[in-house]
Amino acid sequence: MAAAVNTLRALHGLRPLETSAPLSELARRYSQEMLERRMVAHVLPGSPAVGERLERAGIAYQRVRENLASGETTLAAQQSLEDSPAHLANLLDGPLTQLGVGTARASAAGPVYLTEILLSPAPPPLPGLPEDAKVRVREALRREATRRGRRALIADPQLDEIAAHEARQMMRTGALRPIDLRGVELTRGRGEATQLPSGSVPGQRLVVADVFATRSPEEAARSPHLADTRLRYVGVGVASGGGQFWIAVLYAD
Repeated sequence: MAAAVNTLRALHGLRPLETSAPLSELARRYSQEMLERRMVAHVLPGSPAVGERLERAGIAYQRVRENLASGETTLAAQQSLEDSPAHLANLLDGPLTQLGVGTARASAAGPVYLTEILLSPAPPPLPGLPEDAKVRVREALRREATRRGRRALIADPQLDEIAAHEARQMMRTGALRPIDLRGVELTRGRGEATQLPSGSVPGQRLVVADVFATRSPEEAARSPHLADTRLRYVGVGVASGGGQFWIAVLYAD
């Protein structure tokens, strides 16, 4: 299958994809899941989408595509992908560099389930670990809060966790994006869980977010919501890739 994919790409003047053993193992396991459920779907009931599967496996990526098919033979399944404009576009996505292929079949007479994972890995991180950059963001926020004469912000581990996830997502997509906090729960006070709205809702916490893509973590001091004295708690998430830091700063009252 890898040879078939690379032959197709060569016909369109594209560089071949490097076969990845970890990606192929993930693809094989997902094909086995589809076989067991007798269905072809990018998200099976109780199973995460490809992005989360990669994250759980510790595979960092910048761009990912997934092709799924079933057929009487592996080649028939592959041909169905090439006949589909959307799947063909994935196979001919120029920036991709790695490929994982996995199949599953119950018997010689049964259908083949095929999974292809195509991706470009995350770029090397900038000098300095994200944790170091996170410390620099916190220090920049502290200095700016002091300059404004407002009380110090309190670090919130749950906000940190959400911010870290959002920073990683921005790094992978290579774009800033608004943070949707609807449906997330945050513990406050003596352990009660409170819904996190995106903004102020009566009886709920006020939670807001600022995001940055920058080469300097200290740029987070420009965070507009730092001026809102109602906000007492802060969470910081930092990811590095693509030549810059991706930063998410969450505030709550």
